[in-house]
Amino acid sequence: MTDTLKNGEWLIELTKQAGITTYQQDEPYYLNISSNSPYFSVVQSSVEWELLTPSKAFDPSATLTREMVAYTLMNLIS
Repeated sequence: MTDTLKNGEWLIELTKQAGITTYQQDEPYYLNISSNSPYFSVVQSSVEWELLTPSKAFDPSATLTREMVAYTLMNLIS
């Protein structure tokens, strides 16, 4: 069996390690991630720090892929 991470778990770890914790907008950037979601604050801050782009779908419960890792890391360093 292979250990896998979910997109939301990856984002939590990435933002924690990068010190990305704050956000300004209280209205959700993604309709599928409401303010009562455990991923809400991490997604909001990730959009504002440009790790995620609201025009690109994001499902926190989807299995993390290499493409998502590359996408978020490239956005972090740029």
